[in-house]
Amino acid sequence: MTSNGPAFTARILGSERMNSSRNGNPRYRIAFDNGQFCSTEVDGSVGYEVPNYTHSRYRSTEFQVWTTRRGNVTRLEPVTEP
Repeated sequence: MTSNGPAFTARILGSERMNSSRNGNPRYRIAFDNGQFCSTEVDGSVGYEVPNYTHSRYRSTEFQVWTTRRGNVTRLEPVTEP
């Protein structure tokens, strides 16, 4: 379940690939510039977006980050275009 609004706004510093879900979907652990580390939601489409958003083109871009109650990222949305 996602929240009504973004949990926080931050820049992505990097990501680390985790083991795929039982269904074979990618998962990542993301480091943000506010000191938070969050994993992507299991079987969420956000796992497919992370490699694109960690590209150098997005280095200075802030993202709105939506999370579950457990803190797993369900959605990333750039605040401005890179």
